[in-house]
Amino acid sequence: MSYDTHEGDHGIKVVALAPSFAKTDLTAYFVECEKKGDFKSCEDIYNVGGWTDVEDIVSTCIQAIERKDIPQGSVIKIWAKGSSFVFPDSVAGQEF
Repeated sequence: MSYDTHEGDHGIKVVALAPSFAKTDLTAYFVECEKKGDFKSCEDIYNVGGWTDVEDIVSTCIQAIERKDIPQGSVIKIWAKGSSFVFPDSVAGQEF
């Protein structure tokens, strides 16, 4: 299967970021559970490698916009252990 990896006529590139859990207002419940020692409620967070720094998500987003070597349609996983491509197949598994 091949994928169109060039930018469109208008220079638009579509890339999806797939961040893990970050400490924000949306995850405040889990932060409180963790503080109280209720690690069962946080099991999903730990199963995907723990908390992701918001700064790492923002940095990866900026790189995805600025870098020219990222294929069109890429999906980039961002988690506590770093960032890597999960799609397209031509770069999947490579560190971002």
